[in-house]
Amino acid sequence: MLIMKYNKCTGLSLFIFFISLLCFPMQNQAGETLQVYVGHDFSIALESNPTTGYSWQLSSPPEKELISSINSYFEIKESAALGASGRQVWIFKAIKAGKATIHFKYVRPWEDNLPAEKEECFTVDIKEEEPNRVRIGGDITITSVNRKEFIQ
Repeated sequence: MLIMKYNKCTGLSLFIFFISLLCFPMQNQAGETLQVYVGHDFSIALESNPTTGYSWQLSSPPEKELISSINSYFEIKESAALGASGRQVWIFKAIKAGKATIHFKYVRPWEDNLPAEKEECFTVDIKEEEPNRVRIGGDITITSVNRKEFIQ
């Protein structure tokens, strides 16, 4: 009986984990290639501290035929003290299959003539719709399952 409860809990944990992968946007480290699918949103989070006057900006707009910039916001750490750092999160949408590059610079907006404090670059590999998945609309996706194997 104890083993069955453990299996049910494990199954529930795995289910929640996989649902969270579908619902939450992807985040990556600079230098890595992000793999996304056409029509999906993805995010890039960069360490930032706006109290210093610095913020992340796009060095140049991403290829507009491949990627659309949706939003940017600052996320404070949960137990952070006043003036502590956090993350600046950028949200994008993959529009068309291809490879794109997103360049960021960490600058004080009023210091036009100075070089960036930091720079980060991300390569985005945009692929056609995921195999074995059907998009219903918005962010709802259903994974195809072999029903016969699923029942067994």
